[in-house]
Amino acid sequence: MKYIFIDESWDNTFYSKYGKLIVGTHWCSSYLQLCMIITDDPKTIRKAIQEARDEVLNDPYLAWIPSVEKRRERFVFHASEDVPEVREKLYKKLIDLPFEAHTIIVHKDEAIFKSKHNNKPEVFYNTTVQELFEHTHGCLSNEKNLICFEKRQNKSKQVALTNSIQKAMQNINKQYPFEVRVQMPSDEPCLQVSDYINRGIQRSHTKNEPRYIDFLKEKIHSTLVLRDNSEFQQ
Repeated sequence: MKYIFIDESWDNTFYSKYGKLIVGTHWCSSYLQLCMIITDDPKTIRKAIQEARDEVLNDPYLAWIPSVEKRRERFVFHASEDVPEVREKLYKKLIDLPFEAHTIIVHKDEAIFKSKHNNKPEVFYNTTVQELFEHTHGCLSNEKNLICFEKRQNKSKQVALTNSIQKAMQNINKQYPFEVRVQMPSDEPCLQVSDYINRGIQRSHTKNEPRYIDFLKEKIHSTLVLRDNSEFQQ
């Protein structure tokens, strides 16, 4: 059995509500990025994340940092909110954990959006999810695949990702049995791992800050970058 945990960065927006192209502006990203981690041993990962959490909360230097203290009762690792000292602690834990990571980064191109995706954000999103699962289908299990992502406040986005995953799995191979679950990172610690990996790859791609993925290069099995109908594998 395989357990798959998905995290995403940015969104599928191209235009403002007035129909103006806003890709690459302050209000809209230039990319859509999806990251999945795949494992057959989530129990080991969950145990390690809990140990790292306890270390942070019991460390007098870290425990009362505002970003930790305000989330103390339900503290979870979240790469964009955690201070560098906390991020370092978790990244060093990830090195020895049993998972592999795969990511797709799609550059938003208006011409391709019009010609390939019919000017529809949901088609662009579905295609991105499909590309990721097609690229990684050799890692899936013929027995069962449990696919999990974080619960959204926006239910329409939650439904969109669920539907996209279901379509992708059915298009790849109808023989792959699968189940899609929606959970909170506080209830499923493996989602904290996919968040950290996704954030590290994002920093490398957009900020030229590769130290995270260089440190975790043995865990990141593939990064698929799609730009101008071209494909680049890193």
